[in-house]
Amino acid sequence: QLAYPLDLGCHSVSRIAALLQLPADENTPALLRAVSRVVADKLNADRLQRPPTAPPAPAASSLPVGFSTGDDKLDEASRLLRLLFVADLRDLQTKIDEALVALQEFAANPKTDSKLGKVGR
Repeated sequence: QLAYPLDLGCHSVSRIAALLQLPADENTPALLRAVSRVVADKLNADRLQRPPTAPPAPAASSLPVGFSTGDDKLDEASRLLRLLFVADLRDLQTKIDEALVALQEFAANPKTDSKLGKVGR
């Protein structure tokens, strides 16, 4: 069992959360759980072995806004929000595709048990 000042532990968890770009939270156990989940997700063996598949995002200035507010800064913010939205949609589509592939592998590979006269798992 490690003995260290509680303030040092809370401060360390807060610094790690800031590095991971997690929102600050006064509830240290909850923040520690969030840090743990993010680190486990980013550092799992399968993810580390796969190269990133997403192409680099286009420059925000090359994307059309689709409307004009009359304010250049507001238009630029709209472009950035649109870029983030498209990236989120792409991530969602990738997850849906992975789920469909898993379902197809399950459904397209039936196992036959001739003793029972059944096809399936």
